[in-house]
Amino acid sequence: MYLASFLDSNGDGIGDLPGLTSRLGYVADLGVNAIWLSPWFPSPWRDGGYDVCDYYGVQPRFGALSDLDEMIEEAHRHDLDVIADLVVNHTSNEHPWFTTALESSPGSPAREFYHFADGCGPGQSQPPNDWISAFGGPSWTRIRDSEGGRGQWYLHLFSASQPDLNWSNPKVQREIHQVVRFWLDRGIDGFRVDAASALAKKPGLPDAGFAPNDSFDPESWTASPLWDFDQVHDVLKGLRKVCDESGRHVFLLGEVTTSTHARFASYLRPGELDSAFDRKFLQARWASKDFREAIDSHQRHYPNACWTLESHDEVRSATRLADEPSGHSGSRTASARPPAIQNPGNGGTEPIGTRRARAAALLMLALPGPVCIYQGQELGLPQVLTADPTADTVILSDPAEGRLGCRVPIPWDGDTPPFGFTSGPASPWLAQPDDWSTLSVALQAFESSSTLEVFRHAIKLRRSLADLDLTHLEFFDLSEPDVLAFGRSERFRCVTNFSPQPVKLGWTGEVLATSNLARNHGLIEPNDVTPLVVVEPDTTIWVYLRTGLSDS
Repeated sequence: MYLASFLDSNGDGIGDLPGLTSRLGYVADLGVNAIWLSPWFPSPWRDGGYDVCDYYGVQPRFGALSDLDEMIEEAHRHDLDVIADLVVNHTSNEHPWFTTALESSPGSPAREFYHFADGCGPGQSQPPNDWISAFGGPSWTRIRDSEGGRGQWYLHLFSASQPDLNWSNPKVQREIHQVVRFWLDRGIDGFRVDAASALAKKPGLPDAGFAPNDSFDPESWTASPLWDFDQVHDVLKGLRKVCDESGRHVFLLGEVTTSTHARFASYLRPGELDSAFDRKFLQARWASKDFREAIDSHQRHYPNACWTLESHDEVRSATRLADEPSGHSGSRTASARPPAIQNPGNGGTEPIGTRRARAAALLMLALPGPVCIYQGQELGLPQVLTADPTADTVILSDPAEGRLGCRVPIPWDGDTPPFGFTSGPASPWLAQPDDWSTLSVALQAFESSSTLEVFRHAIKLRRSLADLDLTHLEFFDLSEPDVLAFGRSERFRCVTNFSPQPVKLGWTGEVLATSNLARNHGLIEPNDVTPLVVVEPDTTIWVYLRTGLSDS
């Protein structure tokens, strides 16, 4: 959940904690059992809240600490666990730890909270090493000394406003561990560890071998001194130990990127993370081969990893799977949808990406293991291709503005923007497309044939089908190469047709769920036995076979 875009309760155009609390019933009705919130901490918002300047408070735009306590209590009443975003690779450059470091001398204890180093070359005019930033350019920025001259450099793997913490410093470890204890005491049930692979750096900060124009691509790095360095596991074990002190199991979910399956799996060993996001599944193209390879890799190497198709940092699946370009035009006008494409069997027109995104989601929900759904995905929201806000430059400044198109506020009801997101004089902090009325919660909630109902129905089935294997699945090779089929019990089958033509299967059984809205009427309960199962193009179905039938 991206808090700023969920629901605004006070009319300032920015989502907040009271708004979230008022709609937790909607979240619970989806059938999910936990919510992960983007950072709520005080922040100058130069990176969407991922630049924290106080780990113990609440961003005033979102409410007060009492509002957060009320939200946690209400979530628990709805049987929803609350997972906090733990951003501890770096802080804001406005955090007191960093401002104190700037005021201190080189080599002082305050500077040991971060990575400060002397530069190279004449007058120390060059960065200390060749490391690069995820947001482009060197990962070092030079500061002024106390007399106004040029001083040391500090490390930031992300933007210059996000200096990296020095996790080799025991004082940093103690401070962050105390932050974890504080939020556990307030009822938090888990943490999503941001940039988990970056938490340890090689002592001495040696060169990594980068050329000036190299891109930030951790999936291609091996033996890197700045990413996925072995000592990161000591950091995670320390976090796990602190969580275990609470006497309850605290769910730890990591943002992990590595170069090999084995390196990724190492983060999910006992005593470290419970799960981590599987980016290979998220990045799969709309092709049977791609999805099968991603699923097979997941199951063989890290079955406890988390499936996901969307996040606050990725192009929404309804746009990405249509192979439509994403971009940022610099226009205030929001344009959301790729062109409508005729879809045989759907009874009309629909963006092809929307249809594929729904099929991919139903496929994902059939898989064993944890699943993460990004707010608005259950509505079929596409990427907004021209999300260029003009209202609040403080909250909207973003070093990677292309991400804003997936953070456009939720349409709740009504025919025109702001679609119930806010009722005050301020416009939503990101402009909503005019044609989002057909995607609103209110409209889809009363339509049995809607993307929202597909999600609700599938999640209900996912949690109620008692015979599903909780960890394994079996692929079935069909005669059609563009069809992916797997089972999780003797009778349950999930089939996705990636081809442009309907596919007939030699099965007799109950169609439990389908992503094809034209076929979705009446599927809240299983259909009568269907003698011949047909899967429409760009569609996923769940089938219960008749007992004793062959799978051929």
